[in-house]
Amino acid sequence: VHIERALEASRNRILLFSAILMAAVALVVLLVSRGLTRPIERLTLATRDIADGTLDRQIEASGASELAMLGQSLGRMRDSIRQQISELAENNRRLEEEADQRRRVEQERDRLASILEATTDIVSMADPAGNVIYFNRAGRATLGVAPQGPLELMIPQVHPEWAARLVLEQGLPTALRDGVWSGETAILAADGGEITVSQVIITHRDADGRVAYMSTIMRDISERKRTEQALREFNAELERRVEQRTTQLAASRDEADRANHAKSEFLSRMSHELRTPMNAILGFGQLLEVGASLDDRRRGWLREIMAGGRHLLELINDVLDLARVESGKFTISPESVALRPLIDDCLTLLRPLAEAGDVRLLEATRHCDVQVRADRTRLKQVLLNLLSNAVKYNRRRGTVNIAVSYTHLSCGQGGLLLRPADDGT
Repeated sequence: VHIERALEASRNRILLFSAILMAAVALVVLLVSRGLTRPIERLTLATRDIADGTLDRQIEASGASELAMLGQSLGRMRDSIRQQISELAENNRRLEEEADQRRRVEQERDRLASILEATTDIVSMADPAGNVIYFNRAGRATLGVAPQGPLELMIPQVHPEWAARLVLEQGLPTALRDGVWSGETAILAADGGEITVSQVIITHRDADGRVAYMSTIMRDISERKRTEQALREFNAELERRVEQRTTQLAASRDEADRANHAKSEFLSRMSHELRTPMNAILGFGQLLEVGASLDDRRRGWLREIMAGGRHLLELINDVLDLARVESGKFTISPESVALRPLIDDCLTLLRPLAEAGDVRLLEATRHCDVQVRADRTRLKQVLLNLLSNAVKYNRRRGTVNIAVSYTHLSCGQGGLLLRPADDGT
């Protein structure tokens, strides 16, 4: 019984140890499986995220060394893919900017092309090899067709011989050397006629200084040339007419000079002829004043006759002076002249004319008792002319007087202003 109990106890202990061992083995297996599956699950999720494009999740590298290395490789692959995606995005942005810039350039080119097509000027372009690459609508319409081929062959097709030689020998070399050339040339129209144009040739270079293309602009100036020619012809005709008219005027002037000279000769001769009898009249009048016994009334008449004769003699002398003026030999002799006696003398001479017109002559009262420096004969003649006009154009029973006032002359000195006044129109 004791042995059986001991065997039973031993058997129980063996079973307990076996159970404990099995439990320990199961626990170890469980722990190992969990250490392998969890990293694998994390790597699986990371791979799925990379495939879906989610590159922001962190990849944990833990567990067995092979799994850790695999996790690190996946991390590097994710970082590389993220960098490549960033570079692709940057390249895509640049491509979009270049595309936008290209679209703007194309739009600007289209606008410029529409302007060039709409302009009435002839515009063309050629590549560095000299081949024509563009001819606008005005050029095609003027020439009838766009020329083809290199410039050396095209220019003689477009320009007449003299203009083609000018463009080839001067225009193109100057434009290649200086960048631009301008001058007047001509082109051949579709009907074969010449059209005078103002032409500009421009060389366009790239950033490296190489010739990119050449362009030319030609403007029709034939109408302006016709206008200039008509203007030159008009000017020539005008000069001819002016010369003809100048000749006629010179002939008329010479004729007038001859007539004036003849008139001066006539006036001089007539004045001398009149002076002789007038001197006789004045001489006999003086004899009457001295020797004749006349009453006061007749002596007054004699004084008026003598005054009128002296005035007539002065007029004759004025005629001679007029001849001297026209011949350039007129002289003025200033002297001290008493103003009141001179005015009274003028009024006395004009009194018969005033009485005939029923005009009353008023004597000057102010500023007359002075001496003035003047040519007595010229001053008297001026006053007589002014007063006689005042009497002639006055109304009946009107008045004529002489207003005398002080004034300042343009030379800065003082003077007297004599202003005849009347009641007429």
